[in-house]
Amino acid sequence: MMLNDLRIGNLVTPLNDIGDPIDDCNWRITTIARNYVCVEYITEITRSSVDIKGIKLTRELLLRCGFYNDNNSDDYILDDWIELRLKDDDWVEPSFDVILKGSYITYLSDIHELQNLYYFLNKIELDIKNV
Repeated sequence: MMLNDLRIGNLVTPLNDIGDPIDDCNWRITTIARNYVCVEYITEITRSSVDIKGIKLTRELLLRCGFYNDNNSDDYILDDWIELRLKDDDWVEPSFDVILKGSYITYLSDIHELQNLYYFLNKIELDIKNV
């Protein structure tokens, strides 16, 4: 993951020395420096080199972000104008087409990408419940 893909407040999963995830998605980026990031877990702050990975979007995470499922399909809608369509029915390594007001604009697969897109479009943070 590249540092220029990140913003303060993005959710990530820090990796340990051998590249395994340390914990779940309750980590937020608090500082982005030239060659490291700081992440926060509830009240603990730890310094990490760029050893982090994105958190894949799941059904549950999309619902926590305020998306609703359209007719039990794999389409998820937010604010009646942002639609995410699951590509290839693949929930193991999910990737979504992003449709805005009926037009395809890009694809994404991780929560930090959705957070950044939402902030770019609305100039407010994406509200993620129970994080």
